[in-house]
Amino acid sequence: MEVWWWLSTVVILLASALGVAIPFVLPYFHFNSERIMRCTRCISAGVIVSVGLVHVLPEAHSDMQELSDYPWAYVIAMIGAFSVFILEQFLNHHHHHHPTESSPELARLHPTDDSELSTQEQYMVIAELMEVGIVFHSVIIGIGVGILEEHDEHSSLVIAIAFHQLLEGSGLSSFVLEARPTFARMLAMLGLFTFTCPTGVVVGHFISSTYSEHSKIGSGIQGSLNSFAAGILIHMGMVELIAGEFHRVRAKEFAVKVEMMCGIFTGAAVMSLLAVWA
Repeated sequence: MEVWWWLSTVVILLASALGVAIPFVLPYFHFNSERIMRCTRCISAGVIVSVGLVHVLPEAHSDMQELSDYPWAYVIAMIGAFSVFILEQFLNHHHHHHPTESSPELARLHPTDDSELSTQEQYMVIAELMEVGIVFHSVIIGIGVGILEEHDEHSSLVIAIAFHQLLEGSGLSSFVLEARPTFARMLAMLGLFTFTCPTGVVVGHFISSTYSEHSKIGSGIQGSLNSFAAGILIHMGMVELIAGEFHRVRAKEFAVKVEMMCGIFTGAAVMSLLAVWA
């Protein structure tokens, strides 16, 4: 049991770190880096929407149904979506009056000029809001893995969750990279994501003897957090990521829009397929 638990933690940690690293590695290859990063962001948007609608919200609804027939999961998800909208207004106000200082290292990877400052700040707001929703969800996933006992089907679950973390990490990292924060801020944001789910596994392991995810209290807590996270992720995916990305493309660039739509559908399809196992 101990070996399986430690192995699960390491696999999820490495998958999270690899996902975070992918957008940083791509520009060093001889590809059209702007096109690659745009496709990465679109795939990430599809992933985020699918995570919210296919993975998180149905699980939250199932948990909350044990407490009441009232659709609390959808109400809390709506509150989460409204909350992230309100938080976005505060963050926009903050970044307008306190512009984010760019990292010289990231600026060399993606050079910019003053005219792009508003877009850079917009990416930072998106990255910060994405992190809130993803961290909520990652903690719950980690605790869920940590309280499991070793079974063959659970090994498949860990592999699926590792791939899940890889895709989410890549999505978050791509927007942090576009925001070009200072190195310390970038490290803090991506480090928080990388270690959140493995930390949840550790916490779940140590509380497994006293916590039952099938108890009414456990179901209520887990369902509420997942519902709130789902609202954040759905709002972020549909409003900030997809609508925002298409808004930055000129109307006559129809071929580019088709490429972007293919990326969104690919990300959503892959993440939806993962719902079979996790």
